[in-house]
Amino acid sequence: MTYTCPMHPKIEQDHPGACPKCGMTLEPKAIGGEEHEPGDTRSLSRKFWIALVLTIPVLFLAMGHAIPGLNIDSIVPKRIEKWIEFALTTPVVLWAGGFFFARAWQSIVNRSLNMFTLIAVGVGAAYFYSAVAVITPGIFPTSFRRHGEVDLYFEAAAVITTLILLRQLIEAKARSRTGHAIKALLSLAAKTAHQVRDGQEQQIAEAELWEPGPAVVRDAAIAHPRDLSQLLPAGGALAILGAAPRPRSPGVSQVA
Repeated sequence: MTYTCPMHPKIEQDHPGACPKCGMTLEPKAIGGEEHEPGDTRSLSRKFWIALVLTIPVLFLAMGHAIPGLNIDSIVPKRIEKWIEFALTTPVVLWAGGFFFARAWQSIVNRSLNMFTLIAVGVGAAYFYSAVAVITPGIFPTSFRRHGEVDLYFEAAAVITTLILLRQLIEAKARSRTGHAIKALLSLAAKTAHQVRDGQEQQIAEAELWEPGPAVVRDAAIAHPRDLSQLLPAGGALAILGAAPRPRSPGVSQVA
């Protein structure tokens, strides 16, 4: 099974993964091959919902002071609040959004910066700066402090990670549904065809229509078999080399 990138068809490999150029999830090149999308979708869905549950309290703690009539500091002391934010944001960034950093590193190694590079830089800067500010606040100068505390950006890191996970989940579901729709359309194709040769009609399997040989399935008779190499690929109603079309019924191929 060969996997390729929808944006970079030249990228091919024999196992699922991410495109080294853009970071998109690779898809099976052949329709009807093994599916890894359902597994990816379930994994992304689990990560998104867990990240969302953890992000909501982080956002509430960080932005609670903006809610009129609510004094968040009287409910949760600042010295405890920052540790709660740190504890809740860590699994969101490092577990749920861990593959962002893996793909970003891959983009740097391959010298092909992409969206995941930008996400990793932004989220990583917000998270690790805030983590250092919680663990070792004494290393920051006074100019970095407001009301005696260093500003934290855990909510930014958590919210961005959750939103990107939502985007990845929607994209994965869309790809999966598109693949199912294409397979459903292909399943409607005729499995057999009626071939007319020397005035005799016979039923043949669909696979035989595509086997190499002098016979080309068209809607018209082939006037000059020696010119087969100049014909277009099979498909569509088109007279061949000036030959007059013959009356036919659906699913019938005419071969001279």
